[in-house]
Amino acid sequence: MGDFAAMSKMAVEVAVFATLIYVVLRFVRRTRGTNVLRGLLYLGIGSVITFVLLIQAMGLTRLSQLFEFVAQSVVIALIVVFHQEIRRAIVHVGESQIFAPFFRKEVKVVQRIARAAENMSKVKMGALIAIERDASLQSFADTGTPLDAELTPMLLESLFYPKSTLHDGAVIVRDNRIVAAACLLPLSQNPDVDKRLGTRHRAALGLAEETDALLIVVSEETGAVSTAAGGKLDYNLTKEQLERRIDEMLRASKRQRRATTEKRTIGSALKALAADPVRKLTAVALGALLWLVLDRRITSTYEATMELGVVGIGQPLPQHSLRDELYVNIPTDAVTVTRFVDMSTGEPTGSVKFSFTGPKTEIEQLASDNLKVEVRLPKVEWDKVDSADFAIADVQFTHRSLQDRKVQATMSPQRVRFEIVRMKASTLQLGADQVELMFGGDERLKARLREESFEFTPRSVELVGPLRAFDQLAARKGEPPFLAQIAAASSARQATGSVTLQKQFADLGLTLREDCRVTVQLRPEMQVYTLELPILVDDKALPEAMQKRYQPDAATKSVRIKAGGALLSKLVGFEPEPRAEWARDNLRLVVWLQPREPGSPYPEKVTEVARLYVGGAVRESDAAQDYGLDELVTVELSQKL
Repeated sequence: MGDFAAMSKMAVEVAVFATLIYVVLRFVRRTRGTNVLRGLLYLGIGSVITFVLLIQAMGLTRLSQLFEFVAQSVVIALIVVFHQEIRRAIVHVGESQIFAPFFRKEVKVVQRIARAAENMSKVKMGALIAIERDASLQSFADTGTPLDAELTPMLLESLFYPKSTLHDGAVIVRDNRIVAAACLLPLSQNPDVDKRLGTRHRAALGLAEETDALLIVVSEETGAVSTAAGGKLDYNLTKEQLERRIDEMLRASKRQRRATTEKRTIGSALKALAADPVRKLTAVALGALLWLVLDRRITSTYEATMELGVVGIGQPLPQHSLRDELYVNIPTDAVTVTRFVDMSTGEPTGSVKFSFTGPKTEIEQLASDNLKVEVRLPKVEWDKVDSADFAIADVQFTHRSLQDRKVQATMSPQRVRFEIVRMKASTLQLGADQVELMFGGDERLKARLREESFEFTPRSVELVGPLRAFDQLAARKGEPPFLAQIAAASSARQATGSVTLQKQFADLGLTLREDCRVTVQLRPEMQVYTLELPILVDDKALPEAMQKRYQPDAATKSVRIKAGGALLSKLVGFEPEPRAEWARDNLRLVVWLQPREPGSPYPEKVTEVARLYVGGAVRESDAAQDYGLDELVTVELSQKL
């Protein structure tokens, strides 16, 4: 949307410039200033080319200042050369009909002509006045003497005074001005015209037959006032009749002109638009050129707050952030930055402010992008210093708007110091005792862990940090330095997590060179069932004489078992009664009897711990950890003879 708005504003401004230039070109095309304007145009094009090729390409600062001075002087020269045309243009604008509704003045054309006709009629002064309506009378005006004077009764009477050099011929009136005098009009060739009519009346009828003009004739012999229009002549009119006749004809002409304007079609508008193409294209080109020149002259300012950071020497600048950022180039494998300090105040800071001033288009482009700049200090001996500082001269501006130096930049604070510490790298072998596991409060997951199954990828990591951080790490040897947040679904057989540094060690400035993950095998999730299970005595280890002599006091016992894996899936699929029946057939409480030491008697009664035995296909599918008794179960055995 921003680009569209900028293009729209540019198009509107170029259109306005082109229109103004076109109006000027049309105005001066028939004046002596045309050749001067053409010469200035050639000079301007040559100057612009010189400016672009020499001044910009070679950076000729003094020549640039001279060019600007000459360009400002051209404006004064144009005013001097075209002062007459400018004056005439201002007068023309003031007389334009566009502003007539706002500055309407009372022009009594009808009364002035009627009064002049009445005065000339009284003294029998011959007169012939042609009032232009819709049809142009310019061709007839060209046959006489041009006047372009304001219409007044005294001027009309002076023109037709018999001793005046302009009295012979017609006066042509357009709007409220006398266009020309002593004009020649065509004589009527109509054979039906009264033979007694003089030359003035025949000329009036002749022009009335060819155009829509209104002709007023004052007879030199009788002093009678007549009008001619549409090939018809009206004789001997009074002053009131003459005023009415002129007023009707002029009003009708205005109505006709308005109706014609309302009937204009799109085709005529397009035709007017296509007219004079060379001058219009020239105006558009000059308007675009003027826009570019003025745009270069418009300056703007952009304030940018840049976050401070570090980047390794030779590494690309990070581009993932949408903020403006300034990175200091340091050998990250040898040193690290602990903090940045504003040297003007001595206070820590995390950012600097840049102020950019230059051409408006360049500033707008600068403001629309995320600025990423860097500071390079190649002469610092990093293994020997504890701090370094930089100024704006050390900043490497890579943005295209800043490379050609059209945009000037300042930095606040003017100097920034950054404190550094030397780094060390050490390789550590990972083990279960070095990683603290976090389960996010899932105690069931914690109970399912198989501690012996820890696997790390990679098995060793490279730890990087300040020298003093390694000293503190060695002093806190009993604390596991790493942390892993693991998670797994209830049906998962293993859990994974990322290995990171504990916060207390990360705060020392230690970091892992690469990512590391831990994988832990899980026992299946178990459910508890209460079942009545048969008791089986395993006495094969006893002497043959004692075998089969110990029997349980009860053949079955109710116990709670933990079931997971295949056993759980089997038990879940049964209703309570079928489940109890299946358990009696496939599960046993087994008591293993161990022989006594030689010479020790076997007691009549013994109490032994029982274990869960699973038989059939379930035993082959599940590991021993997938099931078991949920409580300690003991069984009492007695000797039977």
